[in-house]
Amino acid sequence: MGSALRYWCWVRLDGGGQRRVEEIPTAKAFFQQQFSRWMNDDVPDAAIQRKLVDFIGSESQLQAELCLRCFISHQIDQTCLELARRFGEKGGFNQIDLLPFVLDDVKLLQGSNPQTETKYESLADKIIQKFNPEKGQLSTWTARLVKSHPELRKFLEDCGIYLETDWSILNNFYPQQLERLLTEFYNYSSTLALKAREILDSYQAVYLSDRLQQNRSRSRSRCQPPTPEQLKRILADLEEKGITNYTRNYLLEQLESLAELIRKSRQPKQEPIPDDNNYILPPPDESETEIQEFLQRYRQLLMTQLDQAIVQVLQDRLSYFQRRRPPKDKIFIQGLRLYCQGENMGEIAQKIGLNKQYEITRLLQLKRLRKDIQQRLLSTLKDQVVQLAGYYTDLISLERLEQAIAAEIDRMMEEAQRDTMNPNCSRDSLFYRRLSRHL
Repeated sequence: MGSALRYWCWVRLDGGGQRRVEEIPTAKAFFQQQFSRWMNDDVPDAAIQRKLVDFIGSESQLQAELCLRCFISHQIDQTCLELARRFGEKGGFNQIDLLPFVLDDVKLLQGSNPQTETKYESLADKIIQKFNPEKGQLSTWTARLVKSHPELRKFLEDCGIYLETDWSILNNFYPQQLERLLTEFYNYSSTLALKAREILDSYQAVYLSDRLQQNRSRSRSRCQPPTPEQLKRILADLEEKGITNYTRNYLLEQLESLAELIRKSRQPKQEPIPDDNNYILPPPDESETEIQEFLQRYRQLLMTQLDQAIVQVLQDRLSYFQRRRPPKDKIFIQGLRLYCQGENMGEIAQKIGLNKQYEITRLLQLKRLRKDIQQRLLSTLKDQVVQLAGYYTDLISLERLEQAIAAEIDRMMEEAQRDTMNPNCSRDSLFYRRLSRHL
């Protein structure tokens, strides 16, 4: 659900490279004619987009495309904003640096005739050509094509930022792990989950095998989409398993969909923070509405930044253990998962094949793990909340705010440490609940 304005307001760059939002009267009039009940309310995007796509090929194709192009421009804008928020500080760029690569729809330029023929194919053109509302949301499809845009990727790589491709995700996900994900996380039937597992298994048997051979002969490169020849071999492998009636294009769509499901499962879910938080309280003589709004936004930031800190530290740990000889990344994750489920060190050591309890203690290094996550969380959360507090300068001083953030994180980590005092207990603290989700 979202604002209807996105279907008739166009986000664009002006001649000076500045971001502008411009109303398209033709798109607004058409949207009002077709979806009058949604003009001033949240709109059901899936239903709206399905109907707009149905207009393509009819007399109303032009107007429907205008609405879709406006929506796409907003999603491109949001995706670039998300990338800048996540990686901009590290890479030294902002949202405006990214927009010229992907916000390039020339068919909505002010004063131009949208019907004018042009040989230039913008990203919006490609998005509309391949979008299928029966297979997903336009917002998801747009974000995927933005993040896979070759020139944008090249710019990010020059800034030291490497986005994981669909093919890299599929290379590093076990087929049996995918089957569990689809049944437990997405509630797929066992039949569909098993078929997805077989598709991933056949993909890896061909694509991953070819890539390993390629990496032995020359330097490592970014994962590219499967070639037609590779897709043909994957289809042949599937036919041997009794999975038939797939075309190359349909197989490619299925693989992309599986990668997207994996990617979505890694995104942190919202989890409410208890309202017994007394650390960040503005002066009592201020507006209660503003206080509650600030606290709500702060709690959302805390949860988001905690998830990101956990993911980043876990990735660092995994990279370290993968370089060990022999690699220990798998037993590290397995041991940490069992610990979060409440098992003691002795039981964990037996289950992952270690001889002594102290070996699993040394492997997990829980105190150091918590400390690293705490430090990363503190550094990122402080900047984010101080920025948020700029909207509430009359409510709270920045000095008091920084002290409150540090106290809040200390309290959360002390709660997590108390979870470790009893060797056999469920890990119910906020820290271990979030850690468990990412495992």
